[in-house]
Amino acid sequence: MKKTNFMYASAIMMAFAFGMVSCEQSQDNPVPTPEPKNPIAEAIENGATLNDLVANAEFVKDNTLALPADVIVELANEMSLDAPLTIIADAEKPATIIAKAGFVISNKFELQNVNVNAAELEAPFISFNPNGSNIKNQDVYTDADAKDYYLLESINIEGCKIANLKNSFVATNGNWAVQSLTIKNNIIQLDDAKKNFIAFDNSGNCWSQNTVIDGNTIYNIAEKGEAYFVRCGNASNAAKIFGKNNGTGVSEFTLTNNTIINAFGAKQFGNNTPNNSKTTLNVKNNVFVDVYRLNKFIQGNNTKNIENNFIAIEKTEKVEGADGIATTVESIGFLSPATALDLNKENGGLALTPTGDAATAGDPRWIK
Repeated sequence: MKKTNFMYASAIMMAFAFGMVSCEQSQDNPVPTPEPKNPIAEAIENGATLNDLVANAEFVKDNTLALPADVIVELANEMSLDAPLTIIADAEKPATIIAKAGFVISNKFELQNVNVNAAELEAPFISFNPNGSNIKNQDVYTDADAKDYYLLESINIEGCKIANLKNSFVATNGNWAVQSLTIKNNIIQLDDAKKNFIAFDNSGNCWSQNTVIDGNTIYNIAEKGEAYFVRCGNASNAAKIFGKNNGTGVSEFTLTNNTIINAFGAKQFGNNTPNNSKTTLNVKNNVFVDVYRLNKFIQGNNTKNIENNFIAIEKTEKVEGADGIATTVESIGFLSPATALDLNKENGGLALTPTGDAATAGDPRWIK
């Protein structure tokens, strides 16, 4: 009897000890909890119309439309947006938008981790509603010099691949001003020689107060780009748009870590952009191939931070207007892509590794 009790007690002790070890192991090596799927997003199927999805409150939560991995949707008709909208997809398995029309915005707009096929798009990809928004510039900037512009808070395009763009990437329409314009970590392929990439080109002299264009590859498969990278209607004066801001710098334009190819080879890189000390330009670590007259973008009176930019000739006859803005080199180390961006391949199927003096410049995805 005593022996039986002893064996029973031993079994209890062993079970308790084993439980303690198992508990400790489960704490040290917890089983990961899978992230819950979004049943609403998963309900979006291939062929859905983006216009219908955005109009449906079931799919848009907190002004955000989350697209499921690898889905293909169609922007069938011009999308006019009065409210803020963010369209976001999976970074590893991005959604694809077949764009047959563009976005017309009058409020905050974001596009993240999305592929766009713009082969059937004739209009600008993003344009501003000519009727304006509910916010006027003077509601925010009370300085006497600030003009009465429609004011848009922000545009943010990040982590996207955009193919076959035949018109402007961003185009104003009316007297618009933008507080923040961010174009970051995208690959954008143009197929047009005539349209300005950023077109602030109406009589209102529109401008963005804080522009960041960083980590992008922008290239054109048209024979010769005869448009501007950025254009204003006349010499834009940021102080008159946004107010003097106590005499300090009023606007900042950052162009860093980009690879720009055959995009603006026959026209000035910038036209009618601000030429005053109120505008700070940060232009660093860029690779330019067949880009013309950078000095018309980086004006003489701007506050300038410029370093480690490289420019090369492939199709144009000469480089003009580098003026110390970029170092002219014989070769960048790659040939200009001649085909459209392949949205089904990693990095669009491109291989644009710079070599020589330019080996550490340009879009970081190409740097070895």
